[in-house]
Amino acid sequence: KKCSWIKHEKELCCNSFDVILPLVCRAKTDGGSREFSRKPDRVILSHTLEKTCSRLYECCKIVRELQHYHMHELNWPDIGHNFLIGDDGRVYVGRGWNKMGQFSHDFNEKSLSIAFIGNFFNIPPGPMALSAARNLIECAVIKDYLMENYTLHMHEDIECTTNPAPSLKRKIQEWPHYGGEIPNYLGC
Repeated sequence: KKCSWIKHEKELCCNSFDVILPLVCRAKTDGGSREFSRKPDRVILSHTLEKTCSRLYECCKIVRELQHYHMHELNWPDIGHNFLIGDDGRVYVGRGWNKMGQFSHDFNEKSLSIAFIGNFFNIPPGPMALSAARNLIECAVIKDYLMENYTLHMHEDIECTTNPAPSLKRKIQEWPHYGGEIPNYLGC
């Protein structure tokens, strides 16, 4: 069962690199998000606090609900993240590569925002979701959407948040480029 709001599902392949990502694009996108003025040098990871999804239809429904909440309750021009990742291993396009996210007070202009769909306080995302995130980040570097010397951070590494994801953070800390708390971070 497909979501009616999906324009298409396609494979995003990085040339000269063995990465294939299932990429789900939205039919409706924003008209008011600002474009990056320079290539991001950070990736900020978070979780949505929704239930985890492992099927296309479930994930689409959650992404659509998040978009509605961000646009109609928070008055943002679109969903706040550049990309979202389901436990089905698919990458759901939020604002995409070229538009700034709206997830932080100070780091939107410098960062790609990737949110794992689900609540990962106690249990980390599944291996397909973690692999999709790593492949998405590698693809961003290869396709020149992200600085090669980027740093990787959790949302709680850049500002106080009421929704940390310690089980996700334990996994992310093992990845190359993990930068921990950003210098001059005030903490909570």
